[in-house]
Amino acid sequence: MKTFTHLIAIIMLEFTRFIHPLVYGEYPKTVQEIVGQRLPKFTSEEVKIVKGSIDFVGINQYTTYYMYDPHQSKPKVPGYQMDWNAGFACKSMLPLAIDLNIFCAFP
Repeated sequence: MKTFTHLIAIIMLEFTRFIHPLVYGEYPKTVQEIVGQRLPKFTSEEVKIVKGSIDFVGINQYTTYYMYDPHQSKPKVPGYQMDWNAGFACKSMLPLAIDLNIFCAFP
């Protein structure tokens, strides 16, 4: 079972994989390690354009899905959602074996 701190870390990883390039001109090291060669590389010209290009970030996130640890090994077929290493389902889709107390609500 994941701790609250671990869940926050997962959320921050998801957030930083999009914001980090705009601030630093490269993807976070954790994303580089997870995605590997599939991650596009910025040219030096693209880094100049992208790095520091934001002046405002607004985030609205609405979801009715629950995220859970699927207890899976590294996927055989890599891909965007596989990189998350998280299961997601609405309450009616949850496997009966999952303890509903592992879910946290974030205001």
